[in-house]
Amino acid sequence: MDKKQLESLKQHNEQLAQVIIRLSNFYEGASTEVDKELKTLRSHLSGKPNITLAAVSIGKLNNLLMQNAQSLKKQTTDTISRLESAIKRLQRSDSITSELKSETARFLSSLSMQSGSLFSSLPQFERALILYQQALDNEPKNTNGQSTNGQTVAEAQTQDALSQPIDERLHANITAELQGLIEPYYQKNKSDKQLSEVRKKLLDGLTQHELLECCLVLIRLIVKDVVREAGVNGQVIDGLHRSIISINQDVSQTIEITQSQFENKAKHHQNLQTQISDMGEVVNQSDDLDKLKSEAQQYLEKMQDSISQHQEADKEEEEKLILLLQNMQRELTSMEKKTQQYRKKLLEQRSQTHMDPLTKIPNRIAYNERIEQEYQRWLRTKAPLCMAVVDIDHFKSINDKYGHAAGDKTLQVIAKQLKGKLRKTDFLARWGGEEFVILFPDSELKDLLAPLEEIRKKMESLPFKFKQEPVTITASFGLAKFANEDTVESVFDRADKHLYSAKNNGRNQIVSDQS
Repeated sequence: MDKKQLESLKQHNEQLAQVIIRLSNFYEGASTEVDKELKTLRSHLSGKPNITLAAVSIGKLNNLLMQNAQSLKKQTTDTISRLESAIKRLQRSDSITSELKSETARFLSSLSMQSGSLFSSLPQFERALILYQQALDNEPKNTNGQSTNGQTVAEAQTQDALSQPIDERLHANITAELQGLIEPYYQKNKSDKQLSEVRKKLLDGLTQHELLECCLVLIRLIVKDVVREAGVNGQVIDGLHRSIISINQDVSQTIEITQSQFENKAKHHQNLQTQISDMGEVVNQSDDLDKLKSEAQQYLEKMQDSISQHQEADKEEEEKLILLLQNMQRELTSMEKKTQQYRKKLLEQRSQTHMDPLTKIPNRIAYNERIEQEYQRWLRTKAPLCMAVVDIDHFKSINDKYGHAAGDKTLQVIAKQLKGKLRKTDFLARWGGEEFVILFPDSELKDLLAPLEEIRKKMESLPFKFKQEPVTITASFGLAKFANEDTVESVFDRADKHLYSAKNNGRNQIVSDQS
Protein backbone atom coordinates (compact mmCIF):
# COMPACT_ATOMS: atom_id res chain seq x y z
CA MET A 1 0.00 0.00 0.00
CA ASP A 2 1.52 3.33 -1.11
CA LYS A 3 1.68 6.58 0.87
CA LYS A 4 -1.36 8.11 -0.86
CA GLN A 5 -3.54 5.12 -0.03
CA LEU A 6 -2.37 5.18 3.59
CA GLU A 7 -3.21 8.86 3.88
CA SER A 8 -6.67 8.26 2.39
CA LEU A 9 -7.28 5.37 4.78
CA LYS A 10 -6.20 7.55 7.70
CA GLN A 11 -8.69 10.27 6.70
CA HIS A 12 -11.49 7.72 6.38
CA ASN A 13 -10.69 6.33 9.83
CA GLU A 14 -10.79 9.83 11.34
CA GLN A 15 -14.15 10.55 9.66
CA LEU A 16 -15.53 7.24 10.91
CA ALA A 17 -14.28 8.03 14.43
CA GLN A 18 -16.09 11.40 14.36
CA VAL A 19 -19.32 9.75 13.16
CA ILE A 20 -19.13 7.18 15.97
CA ILE A 21 -18.51 9.94 18.54
CA ARG A 22 -21.59 11.84 17.33
CA LEU A 23 -23.69 8.67 17.44
CA SER A 24 -22.49 7.91 20.96
CA ASN A 25 -23.50 11.42 22.08
CA PHE A 26 -26.93 10.89 20.50
CA TYR A 27 -27.57 7.68 22.46
CA GLU A 28 -26.22 9.04 25.74
CA GLY A 29 -28.65 8.42 28.60
CA ALA A 30 -29.88 5.00 27.43
CA SER A 31 -28.44 3.20 30.46
CA THR A 32 -25.60 3.54 32.99
CA GLU A 33 -23.56 0.68 31.51
CA VAL A 34 -24.02 1.87 27.93
CA ASP A 35 -23.09 5.44 28.93
CA LYS A 36 -19.93 4.20 30.65
CA GLU A 37 -18.85 2.18 27.62
CA LEU A 38 -19.72 5.03 25.24
CA LYS A 39 -17.49 7.34 27.28
CA THR A 40 -14.66 4.78 27.00
CA LEU A 41 -15.23 4.51 23.24
CA ARG A 42 -15.09 8.30 22.81
CA SER A 43 -11.81 8.45 24.71
CA HIS A 44 -10.33 5.85 22.31
CA LEU A 45 -11.54 7.77 19.25
CA SER A 46 -10.76 11.34 20.36
CA GLY A 47 -7.53 13.03 19.32
CA LYS A 48 -5.40 10.32 17.78
CA PRO A 49 -7.81 7.34 17.43
CA ASN A 50 -6.72 4.01 18.88
CA ILE A 51 -8.60 1.63 16.56
CA THR A 52 -7.56 -1.51 18.44
CA LEU A 53 -8.97 -0.38 21.79
CA ALA A 54 -11.98 1.14 20.04
CA ALA A 55 -12.77 -2.23 18.44
CA VAL A 56 -12.77 -3.89 21.86
CA SER A 57 -15.09 -1.19 23.21
CA ILE A 58 -17.42 -1.54 20.20
CA GLY A 59 -17.63 -5.28 20.84
CA LYS A 60 -18.71 -4.64 24.44
CA LEU A 61 -21.26 -2.07 23.29
CA ASN A 62 -22.65 -4.50 20.76
CA ASN A 63 -23.29 -7.05 23.51
CA LEU A 64 -24.90 -4.44 25.78
CA LEU A 65 -27.20 -3.19 23.00
CA MET A 66 -28.22 -6.74 22.08
CA GLN A 67 -29.05 -7.46 25.72
CA ASN A 68 -31.22 -4.35 26.02
CA ALA A 69 -33.02 -4.44 22.67
CA GLN A 70 -35.80 -6.98 23.27
CA SER A 71 -36.65 -5.88 26.81
CA LEU A 72 -36.66 -2.24 25.76
CA LYS A 73 -39.09 -3.05 22.96
CA LYS A 74 -41.47 -4.79 25.37
CA GLN A 75 -41.30 -1.99 27.93
CA THR A 76 -41.96 0.58 25.21
CA THR A 77 -44.97 -1.43 24.05
CA ASP A 78 -46.31 -1.45 27.62
CA THR A 79 -45.84 2.31 27.81
CA ILE A 80 -47.78 2.74 24.55
CA SER A 81 -50.58 0.68 26.12
CA ARG A 82 -50.71 3.10 29.08
CA LEU A 83 -50.84 6.01 26.67
CA GLU A 84 -53.67 4.29 24.80
CA SER A 85 -55.59 3.92 28.06
CA ALA A 86 -55.19 7.64 28.78
CA ILE A 87 -56.44 8.61 25.31
CA LYS A 88 -59.45 6.28 25.66
CA ARG A 89 -60.23 8.06 28.92
CA LEU A 90 -60.12 11.39 27.09
CA GLN A 91 -62.30 10.06 24.30
CA ARG A 92 -65.01 9.02 26.77
CA SER A 93 -65.29 12.55 28.15
CA ASP A 94 -68.60 14.26 27.34
CA SER A 95 -66.98 17.70 27.39
CA ILE A 96 -64.84 17.35 24.27
CA THR A 97 -66.11 18.22 20.79
CA SER A 98 -67.12 15.66 18.17
CA GLU A 99 -64.15 16.75 16.02
CA LEU A 100 -61.75 16.03 18.87
CA LYS A 101 -63.41 12.65 19.44
CA SER A 102 -62.69 11.85 15.78
CA GLU A 103 -59.07 12.95 16.19
CA THR A 104 -58.64 10.73 19.27
CA ALA A 105 -60.15 7.79 17.33
CA ARG A 106 -57.65 8.28 14.51
CA PHE A 107 -54.85 8.57 17.05
CA LEU A 108 -55.89 5.30 18.73
CA SER A 109 -55.84 3.61 15.32
CA SER A 110 -52.29 4.82 14.73
CA LEU A 111 -51.25 3.62 18.21
CA SER A 112 -52.52 0.10 17.46
CA MET A 113 -50.08 -0.06 14.52
CA GLN A 114 -47.04 0.96 16.58
CA SER A 115 -44.04 -1.38 16.28
CA GLY A 116 -42.79 -0.78 19.84
CA SER A 117 -39.81 1.37 18.84
CA LEU A 118 -38.77 3.83 21.55
CA PHE A 119 -38.09 6.68 19.11
CA SER A 120 -41.25 6.06 17.07
CA SER A 121 -43.29 6.32 20.29
CA LEU A 122 -42.02 9.78 21.26
CA PRO A 123 -44.02 11.60 18.52
CA GLN A 124 -47.09 9.76 19.79
CA PHE A 125 -46.58 11.28 23.23
CA GLU A 126 -46.28 14.71 21.62
CA ARG A 127 -49.49 14.16 19.70
CA ALA A 128 -51.27 12.94 22.84
CA LEU A 129 -50.23 16.13 24.65
CA ILE A 130 -51.67 18.19 21.79
CA LEU A 131 -54.97 16.31 22.08
CA TYR A 132 -55.11 16.98 25.81
CA GLN A 133 -54.18 20.62 25.14
CA GLN A 134 -57.08 20.91 22.70
CA ALA A 135 -59.43 19.32 25.23
CA LEU A 136 -58.29 21.74 27.94
CA ASP A 137 -58.60 24.70 25.57
CA ASN A 138 -62.20 23.53 24.99
CA GLU A 139 -62.44 25.43 21.72
CA PRO A 140 -64.29 23.68 18.84
CA LYS A 141 -61.99 23.03 15.89
CA ASN A 142 -63.13 22.40 12.30
CA THR A 143 -62.04 19.35 10.32
CA ASN A 144 -59.11 21.07 8.57
CA GLY A 145 -57.32 21.76 11.86
CA GLN A 146 -58.34 25.41 12.20
CA SER A 147 -60.11 27.16 15.04
CA THR A 148 -63.38 28.95 14.39
CA ASN A 149 -61.58 32.28 13.89
CA GLY A 150 -59.43 30.89 11.06
CA GLN A 151 -56.27 30.28 13.08
CA THR A 152 -54.41 27.01 12.87
CA VAL A 153 -54.45 24.72 15.90
CA ALA A 154 -50.83 25.58 16.71
CA GLU A 155 -51.51 29.33 16.52
CA ALA A 156 -54.60 29.03 18.68
CA GLN A 157 -52.66 27.01 21.25
CA THR A 158 -49.85 29.55 21.35
CA GLN A 159 -52.02 32.65 21.67
CA ASP A 160 -55.04 31.42 23.64
CA ALA A 161 -53.86 28.44 25.74
CA LEU A 162 -53.88 30.33 29.02
CA SER A 163 -56.98 32.39 28.29
CA GLN A 164 -59.44 29.60 27.37
CA PRO A 165 -61.87 28.29 29.99
CA ILE A 166 -60.98 24.86 31.39
CA ASP A 167 -63.55 22.13 31.90
CA GLU A 168 -63.14 21.41 35.60
CA ARG A 169 -64.22 17.79 35.41
CA LEU A 170 -61.85 16.98 32.54
CA HIS A 171 -59.03 18.84 34.29
CA ALA A 172 -59.69 16.80 37.46
CA ASN A 173 -59.72 13.53 35.47
CA ILE A 174 -56.39 14.31 33.81
CA THR A 175 -54.88 15.28 37.16
CA ALA A 176 -56.10 12.02 38.71
CA GLU A 177 -54.57 10.07 35.80
CA LEU A 178 -51.20 11.72 36.40
CA GLN A 179 -51.40 11.15 40.16
CA GLY A 180 -51.92 7.44 39.63
CA LEU A 181 -49.06 7.21 37.12
CA ILE A 182 -46.54 9.24 39.11
CA GLU A 183 -47.15 7.63 42.52
CA PRO A 184 -45.05 4.44 41.88
CA TYR A 185 -42.07 6.54 40.79
CA TYR A 186 -42.40 8.82 43.82
CA GLN A 187 -42.58 5.91 46.28
CA LYS A 188 -39.38 4.43 44.80
CA ASN A 189 -37.47 7.72 44.79
CA LYS A 190 -38.84 10.17 47.36
CA SER A 191 -35.56 12.11 47.43
CA ASP A 192 -36.03 13.30 43.83
CA LYS A 193 -36.82 17.02 44.19
CA GLN A 194 -38.41 17.40 40.76
CA LEU A 195 -40.61 14.36 41.32
CA SER A 196 -41.68 15.59 44.77
CA GLU A 197 -42.49 19.01 43.36
CA VAL A 198 -44.63 17.57 40.55
CA ARG A 199 -46.50 15.31 42.97
CA LYS A 200 -47.13 18.25 45.32
CA LYS A 201 -48.51 20.34 42.45
CA LEU A 202 -50.84 17.51 41.42
CA LEU A 203 -52.15 17.19 44.97
CA ASP A 204 -52.45 20.95 45.53
CA GLY A 205 -54.10 21.70 42.23
CA LEU A 206 -52.41 23.27 39.22
CA THR A 207 -53.01 25.43 36.18
CA GLN A 208 -53.47 24.26 32.63
CA HIS A 209 -49.88 25.15 31.72
CA GLU A 210 -48.48 23.37 34.80
CA LEU A 211 -50.54 20.28 33.95
CA LEU A 212 -48.83 20.00 30.56
CA GLU A 213 -45.42 20.42 32.19
CA CYS A 214 -46.26 17.56 34.56
CA CYS A 215 -47.15 15.40 31.55
CA LEU A 216 -43.69 16.00 30.07
CA VAL A 217 -41.95 15.15 33.36
CA LEU A 218 -43.90 11.90 33.61
CA ILE A 219 -43.05 10.91 30.02
CA ARG A 220 -39.34 11.37 30.77
CA LEU A 221 -39.69 9.24 33.91
CA ILE A 222 -41.43 6.43 32.03
CA VAL A 223 -38.83 6.34 29.24
CA LYS A 224 -35.94 6.42 31.75
CA ASP A 225 -37.53 3.61 33.76
CA VAL A 226 -38.07 1.56 30.61
CA VAL A 227 -34.40 1.76 29.64
CA ARG A 228 -33.17 0.93 33.16
CA GLU A 229 -35.39 -2.13 33.54
CA ALA A 230 -34.39 -3.33 30.09
CA GLY A 231 -30.73 -3.32 31.14
CA VAL A 232 -31.39 -5.29 34.34
CA ASN A 233 -33.46 -7.93 32.57
CA GLY A 234 -30.88 -8.20 29.80
CA GLN A 235 -28.12 -9.00 32.32
CA VAL A 236 -30.11 -11.86 33.84
CA ILE A 237 -30.99 -13.33 30.45
CA ASP A 238 -27.38 -13.05 29.33
CA GLY A 239 -26.27 -15.02 32.40
CA LEU A 240 -28.74 -17.79 31.61
CA HIS A 241 -27.59 -17.78 28.00
CA ARG A 242 -23.96 -18.28 29.01
CA SER A 243 -24.92 -21.16 31.33
CA ILE A 244 -26.84 -22.87 28.55
CA ILE A 245 -23.88 -22.52 26.17
CA SER A 246 -21.55 -24.01 28.80
CA ILE A 247 -23.90 -26.96 29.39
CA ASN A 248 -24.23 -27.53 25.66
CA GLN A 249 -20.44 -27.66 25.32
CA ASP A 250 -20.20 -30.16 28.21
CA VAL A 251 -22.90 -32.33 26.65
CA SER A 252 -21.06 -32.34 23.31
CA GLN A 253 -17.81 -33.30 25.05
CA THR A 254 -19.58 -36.07 26.98
CA ILE A 255 -20.94 -37.51 23.74
CA GLU A 256 -17.45 -37.45 22.22
CA ILE A 257 -15.99 -39.28 25.25
CA THR A 258 -18.74 -41.92 25.13
CA GLN A 259 -18.18 -42.51 21.41
CA SER A 260 -14.43 -42.78 22.01
CA GLN A 261 -15.04 -45.38 24.73
CA PHE A 262 -17.17 -47.50 22.41
CA GLU A 263 -14.51 -47.35 19.69
CA ASN A 264 -11.71 -48.29 22.13
CA LYS A 265 -13.72 -51.21 23.52
CA ALA A 266 -14.40 -52.48 20.01
CA LYS A 267 -10.70 -52.31 19.16
CA HIS A 268 -9.79 -54.06 22.43
CA HIS A 269 -12.25 -56.88 21.81
CA GLN A 270 -10.95 -57.28 18.28
CA ASN A 271 -7.36 -57.43 19.61
CA LEU A 272 -8.27 -60.08 22.19
CA GLN A 273 -10.11 -62.10 19.54
CA THR A 274 -7.03 -62.01 17.30
CA GLN A 275 -4.73 -63.11 20.13
CA ILE A 276 -7.05 -65.99 21.04
CA SER A 277 -7.19 -67.10 17.40
CA ASP A 278 -3.38 -67.00 17.13
CA MET A 279 -3.08 -69.00 20.34
CA GLY A 280 -5.48 -71.62 18.99
CA GLU A 281 -3.42 -72.03 15.82
CA VAL A 282 -0.24 -72.48 17.87
CA VAL A 283 -1.92 -75.20 19.97
CA ASN A 284 -3.08 -77.04 16.85
CA GLN A 285 0.29 -76.87 15.13
CA SER A 286 2.62 -77.53 18.08
CA ASP A 287 3.90 -81.08 18.90
CA ASP A 288 6.29 -80.06 21.67
CA LEU A 289 4.54 -79.71 25.06
CA ASP A 290 7.26 -77.49 26.60
CA LYS A 291 7.28 -75.22 23.58
CA LEU A 292 3.49 -75.10 23.68
CA LYS A 293 3.52 -74.05 27.34
CA SER A 294 6.09 -71.32 26.62
CA GLU A 295 4.17 -69.88 23.68
CA ALA A 296 0.84 -70.11 25.58
CA GLN A 297 2.41 -68.23 28.46
CA GLN A 298 3.59 -65.49 26.09
CA TYR A 299 0.08 -65.07 24.63
CA LEU A 300 -1.47 -65.03 28.08
CA GLU A 301 0.98 -62.31 29.18
CA LYS A 302 0.10 -60.24 26.08
CA MET A 303 -3.61 -60.67 26.78
CA GLN A 304 -3.07 -59.68 30.43
CA ASP A 305 -1.16 -56.55 29.38
CA SER A 306 -3.91 -55.68 26.89
CA ILE A 307 -6.62 -56.12 29.55
CA SER A 308 -4.66 -53.99 32.06
CA GLN A 309 -4.17 -51.21 29.51
CA HIS A 310 -7.85 -51.30 28.62
CA GLN A 311 -8.84 -51.11 32.29
CA GLU A 312 -6.59 -48.09 32.81
CA ALA A 313 -8.02 -46.41 29.71
CA ASP A 314 -11.57 -47.15 30.90
CA LYS A 315 -10.79 -45.72 34.32
CA GLU A 316 -9.31 -42.56 32.82
CA GLU A 317 -12.31 -42.10 30.52
CA GLU A 318 -14.72 -42.69 33.39
CA GLU A 319 -12.95 -40.06 35.51
CA LYS A 320 -13.23 -37.56 32.65
CA LEU A 321 -16.89 -38.41 32.21
CA ILE A 322 -17.60 -38.04 35.95
CA LEU A 323 -15.80 -34.69 35.97
CA LEU A 324 -17.87 -33.46 33.03
CA LEU A 325 -21.09 -34.63 34.63
CA GLN A 326 -20.15 -32.84 37.84
CA ASN A 327 -19.50 -29.65 35.86
CA MET A 328 -22.85 -30.05 34.13
CA GLN A 329 -24.54 -30.53 37.49
CA ARG A 330 -22.96 -27.34 38.81
CA GLU A 331 -24.02 -25.41 35.71
CA LEU A 332 -27.56 -26.76 35.95
CA THR A 333 -27.74 -25.83 39.63
CA SER A 334 -26.42 -22.35 38.86
CA MET A 335 -28.87 -21.94 35.98
CA GLU A 336 -31.73 -23.11 38.19
CA LYS A 337 -30.83 -20.46 40.79
CA LYS A 338 -30.58 -17.77 38.11
CA THR A 339 -33.92 -18.86 36.69
CA GLN A 340 -35.51 -18.70 40.13
CA GLN A 341 -34.02 -15.26 40.71
CA TYR A 342 -35.25 -14.07 37.34
CA ARG A 343 -38.70 -15.52 37.97
CA LYS A 344 -38.77 -13.86 41.39
CA LYS A 345 -37.74 -10.55 39.83
CA LEU A 346 -40.46 -10.85 37.18
CA LEU A 347 -43.03 -11.55 39.88
CA GLU A 348 -41.77 -8.57 41.89
CA GLN A 349 -41.91 -6.36 38.81
CA ARG A 350 -45.42 -7.52 38.03
CA SER A 351 -46.43 -6.92 41.64
CA GLN A 352 -44.92 -3.43 41.55
CA THR A 353 -46.57 -2.53 38.25
CA HIS A 354 -49.96 -3.89 39.38
CA MET A 355 -49.93 -2.57 42.96
CA ASP A 356 -50.50 0.99 44.13
CA PRO A 357 -47.43 1.72 46.31
CA LEU A 358 -49.26 4.05 48.69
CA THR A 359 -52.43 2.11 49.52
CA LYS A 360 -51.08 -1.42 48.81
CA ILE A 361 -54.15 -2.32 46.74
CA PRO A 362 -54.29 -3.04 42.97
CA ASN A 363 -53.78 -0.05 40.68
CA ARG A 364 -55.18 1.02 37.31
CA ILE A 365 -53.12 -1.52 35.35
CA ALA A 366 -54.42 -4.37 37.51
CA TYR A 367 -57.96 -3.01 37.13
CA ASN A 368 -57.65 -2.94 33.32
CA GLU A 369 -56.68 -6.63 33.30
CA ARG A 370 -59.35 -7.71 35.78
CA ILE A 371 -62.23 -5.78 34.19
CA GLU A 372 -61.40 -7.34 30.82
CA GLN A 373 -61.54 -10.82 32.36
CA GLU A 374 -64.83 -10.10 34.13
CA TYR A 375 -66.33 -8.47 31.05
CA GLN A 376 -65.49 -11.47 28.85
CA ARG A 377 -66.98 -13.79 31.48
CA TRP A 378 -70.11 -11.64 31.60
CA LEU A 379 -70.42 -11.84 27.81
CA ARG A 380 -70.20 -15.65 27.95
CA THR A 381 -72.38 -16.38 30.97
CA LYS A 382 -74.46 -13.22 31.49
CA ALA A 383 -73.90 -13.70 35.24
CA PRO A 384 -74.64 -10.37 36.99
CA LEU A 385 -71.73 -7.94 37.18
CA CYS A 386 -71.70 -4.53 38.87
CA MET A 387 -69.20 -1.70 39.21
CA ALA A 388 -68.87 1.05 41.84
CA VAL A 389 -66.77 4.21 41.67
CA VAL A 390 -65.89 5.71 45.08
CA ASP A 391 -64.51 9.21 45.71
CA ILE A 392 -63.40 10.72 49.05
CA ASP A 393 -65.30 13.93 49.72
CA HIS A 394 -63.40 17.23 50.11
CA PHE A 395 -60.07 15.42 49.81
CA LYS A 396 -58.25 18.50 48.51
CA SER A 397 -59.20 20.43 51.62
CA ILE A 398 -57.55 17.70 53.76
CA ASN A 399 -54.29 18.18 51.87
CA ASP A 400 -54.54 21.95 52.04
CA LYS A 401 -55.40 22.14 55.73
CA TYR A 402 -53.43 19.28 57.27
CA GLY A 403 -50.71 18.52 54.69
CA HIS A 404 -50.06 15.77 52.18
CA ALA A 405 -49.00 13.29 54.85
CA ALA A 406 -52.54 13.52 56.24
CA GLY A 407 -53.93 13.02 52.75
CA ASP A 408 -51.76 9.94 52.20
CA LYS A 409 -52.83 8.51 55.57
CA THR A 410 -56.48 9.09 54.67
CA LEU A 411 -56.09 7.19 51.41
CA GLN A 412 -54.36 4.29 53.19
CA VAL A 413 -57.06 3.99 55.89
CA ILE A 414 -59.94 4.26 53.41
CA ALA A 415 -58.36 1.63 51.13
CA LYS A 416 -57.87 -0.72 54.08
CA GLN A 417 -61.45 -0.12 55.23
CA LEU A 418 -62.90 -0.82 51.78
CA LYS A 419 -60.78 -3.93 51.31
CA GLY A 420 -61.75 -5.32 54.73
CA LYS A 421 -65.48 -4.97 54.07
CA LEU A 422 -65.55 -6.61 50.62
CA ARG A 423 -65.90 -10.27 49.75
CA LYS A 424 -62.94 -12.28 48.47
CA THR A 425 -64.59 -12.46 45.06
CA ASP A 426 -64.91 -8.66 44.84
CA PHE A 427 -62.10 -6.56 43.36
CA LEU A 428 -60.90 -3.19 44.67
CA ALA A 429 -58.42 -0.90 42.87
CA ARG A 430 -57.21 2.65 43.20
CA TRP A 431 -58.32 4.47 40.08
CA GLY A 432 -56.24 7.58 40.75
CA GLY A 433 -56.02 10.43 43.23
CA GLU A 434 -58.78 9.96 45.84
CA GLU A 435 -60.90 7.76 43.56
CA PHE A 436 -61.39 3.97 43.84
CA VAL A 437 -63.22 1.44 41.67
CA ILE A 438 -64.85 -1.81 42.85
CA LEU A 439 -66.04 -4.80 40.78
CA PHE A 440 -68.79 -7.07 42.09
CA PRO A 441 -68.94 -10.36 40.11
CA ASP A 442 -72.06 -12.53 40.45
CA SER A 443 -73.88 -9.71 42.27
CA GLU A 444 -77.23 -8.08 41.62
CA LEU A 445 -77.37 -4.33 42.04
CA LYS A 446 -80.25 -4.47 44.52
CA ASP A 447 -78.22 -6.80 46.77
CA LEU A 448 -75.28 -4.37 46.92
CA LEU A 449 -77.04 -1.26 48.15
CA ALA A 450 -77.27 -2.37 51.79
CA PRO A 451 -73.61 -3.56 52.09
CA LEU A 452 -72.35 -0.38 50.41
CA GLU A 453 -74.49 1.73 52.71
CA GLU A 454 -72.91 -0.06 55.68
CA ILE A 455 -69.44 0.65 54.28
CA ARG A 456 -70.36 4.32 53.76
CA LYS A 457 -71.56 4.68 57.36
CA LYS A 458 -68.49 2.87 58.69
CA MET A 459 -66.20 5.24 56.78
CA GLU A 460 -68.10 8.22 58.14
CA SER A 461 -67.53 7.01 61.71
CA LEU A 462 -63.77 6.38 61.36
CA PRO A 463 -61.87 8.26 64.10
CA PHE A 464 -59.54 10.46 62.01
CA LYS A 465 -57.50 13.00 63.95
CA PHE A 466 -55.09 15.47 62.33
CA LYS A 467 -53.10 18.05 64.30
CA GLN A 468 -55.04 17.06 67.43
CA GLU A 469 -58.29 17.92 65.63
CA PRO A 470 -61.02 15.27 65.05
CA VAL A 471 -61.92 15.05 61.35
CA THR A 472 -64.88 13.33 59.71
CA ILE A 473 -64.11 11.70 56.37
CA THR A 474 -66.96 10.78 54.03
CA ALA A 475 -67.17 9.30 50.54
CA SER A 476 -69.57 9.37 47.61
CA PHE A 477 -70.49 6.26 45.59
CA GLY A 478 -71.66 5.71 42.01
CA LEU A 479 -73.01 2.20 41.25
CA ALA A 480 -73.92 0.66 37.88
CA LYS A 481 -74.78 -2.79 36.54
CA PHE A 482 -73.80 -4.34 33.22
CA ALA A 483 -76.83 -4.65 30.95
CA ASN A 484 -77.51 -5.59 27.32
CA GLU A 485 -75.29 -3.78 24.77
CA ASP A 486 -73.10 -2.40 27.58
CA THR A 487 -69.33 -2.06 27.26
CA VAL A 488 -66.73 -1.55 29.97
CA GLU A 489 -66.54 2.12 29.04
CA SER A 490 -70.31 2.68 29.05
CA VAL A 491 -70.74 1.10 32.50
CA PHE A 492 -67.82 3.05 33.95
CA ASP A 493 -69.16 6.29 32.50
CA ARG A 494 -72.58 5.56 34.00
CA ALA A 495 -71.09 4.82 37.44
CA ASP A 496 -68.94 7.95 37.11
CA LYS A 497 -72.00 10.09 36.32
CA HIS A 498 -73.82 8.62 39.33
CA LEU A 499 -70.80 9.56 41.45
CA TYR A 500 -70.93 13.17 40.28
CA SER A 501 -74.67 13.21 40.92
CA ALA A 502 -73.92 12.14 44.48
CA LYS A 503 -71.32 14.93 44.73
CA ASN A 504 -73.69 17.54 43.36
CA ASN A 505 -76.54 16.43 45.65
CA GLY A 506 -74.61 16.91 48.88
CA ARG A 507 -71.97 14.13 48.90
CA ASN A 508 -71.71 11.22 51.38
CA GLN A 509 -74.33 9.12 49.57
CA ILE A 510 -74.84 6.32 47.05
CA VAL A 511 -76.37 6.92 43.62
CA SER A 512 -77.05 3.91 41.39
CA ASP A 513 -78.88 2.83 38.26
CA GLN A 514 -81.95 2.39 40.48
CA SER A 515 -81.78 5.87 42.04
